[in-house]
Amino acid sequence: MMGDPHGSQMIASRRALLLTAAASFGVVVSGSILVDGAAAAGKRPATSGNRAGDPAMAALGSVPSVRSAIVQLGVEGLRPRGMRAVLTQARVHSLRELVNKARTARELPQHLQFRLRYFAEHESNDCCLQGESDEVFMSAIGTDSGNVILGAGGKPVAWTMTTPPIGDVSENSVRDPWRTNPHVLVNFDLRRPADWPRTFTVTLLIVEQDNKDLAKSFNGLHDQVGKTIKDAVEAAATSGAAAIAGATIGTVIPGVGTLLGAVVGELAGSVFDDIIAEIDKGLKNDVLAPRTIEITIPDPDQVRQHASIGRPQTLDVKEQEAHYSIEYDWFLAG
Repeated sequence: MMGDPHGSQMIASRRALLLTAAASFGVVVSGSILVDGAAAAGKRPATSGNRAGDPAMAALGSVPSVRSAIVQLGVEGLRPRGMRAVLTQARVHSLRELVNKARTARELPQHLQFRLRYFAEHESNDCCLQGESDEVFMSAIGTDSGNVILGAGGKPVAWTMTTPPIGDVSENSVRDPWRTNPHVLVNFDLRRPADWPRTFTVTLLIVEQDNKDLAKSFNGLHDQVGKTIKDAVEAAATSGAAAIAGATIGTVIPGVGTLLGAVVGELAGSVFDDIIAEIDKGLKNDVLAPRTIEITIPDPDQVRQHASIGRPQTLDVKEQEAHYSIEYDWFLAG
């Protein structure tokens, strides 16, 4: 109640406690702006790495306020439960760590890219009447745990990305340029507000064309495989959504990054068999089982040191008498 003196005293007490805690962490809270203690005293910070209140850093997209840090790290929905809950969910022990972690996330390279570096056809599944080489086309569905948010009614909503088909990837004119200029298949936004650990998945869709109606094959894959992935992710995120009941629509759902890779990776075999059979029926194209490749990054500080980023890797595909190798990498850009 507005006229409750006891309530006013509690608010004042909590603010004083926050100010005291912030001062002990070497920062000063002024309004909603968090600045370095030395800067607040009119002194230049001792190191360039501790510049939370530097206007130049703000221009680069740093996170100078506790409020902005909470939003950037996807823990906004926990604010009604108190600062301790926010720090615990953000996996930090102090306001300084919270702000520094959020600033690191804001200063990451703009994109994490999934790139194709080469495609090799070792064995064709075509008969002699169809030619010696397969005509292979590829697309992908990308999923980012940062794109799983709280929707209307407290239900989780997952957003996926779909790429247009490319190919024929077994043609030298298509695949050879990738050796020096890899093809960016999926582009993830690294700087968007998100909870960490953060998982990115790419589900590859592969069709060997025997019929001209290739678009129908990919439209079916995009719609049905995409919906299956979306439904599975939203179901897995339900418990995380329940933990932030009452948060505003659009709040990032915590903990999804630790679930996403396993959930999407398990959507294989029998889960997709009926979808593939239905898409393949009557079109006479060879639709291969979707393959999911994932990467999980525990913390913004570990993005540049992650063992799977910047290293060429190979996926072997053996199915329907065909044998292909897809060389790819994860790449930081921007």
